[in-house]
Amino acid sequence: MTSRLPVSCNKDCGGGCPLLAHVENGRLVKITNNPLKNPYMVGCVRGLQMHRAVYAPDRIRRPLLRTGERGSGVFREIGWKDALDLIADRMAETRERKGQGSILPLGGSGACVGAVHNTALLKERFFRLLGGYTEATGNYSEQAIEFTSAYLFGGAHTGLDPGTLQYAGLIILWGANIVDNRFGCEMESRIR
Repeated sequence: MTSRLPVSCNKDCGGGCPLLAHVENGRLVKITNNPLKNPYMVGCVRGLQMHRAVYAPDRIRRPLLRTGERGSGVFREIGWKDALDLIADRMAETRERKGQGSILPLGGSGACVGAVHNTALLKERFFRLLGGYTEATGNYSEQAIEFTSAYLFGGAHTGLDPGTLQYAGLIILWGANIVDNRFGCEMESRIR
């Protein structure tokens, strides 16, 4: 039996494209654009091929413990309980030796824009419940674009409404690759 479930792409490009997940016998088999979407909201290859990433044979599915020198790429699988115990022990040891401010969570999963599965908010909540942490300003993967976007497209409160592009007399895409680097799910379609 095939079911179609409405989802939004959460690939951390800012698009949040409205898509449909096609599930057969509990297995994701295909992703397509949602027919209820606005005509300009079109998913990209990353979102439309997510079913392949979910079932990729080389996807890491169990915790790995480094057993070789740092950078050697030598790991062995360990169980979830052992991995969580090891992380908890190391965090407690660090907090005890260096203080709560010594914990600086850096990292992400590329899934930081979803309403339900917002990994950035989950991480913050987790470390606050542990008693606090040192918070970084901005992030290492998109800080430059956050800084420059306001100059290119307007501030967060004024921004650029892709729906207004049809009224532009001239659009110059200088060094911009709007197909691979999306600024929302409408920008590419509106410019085309």
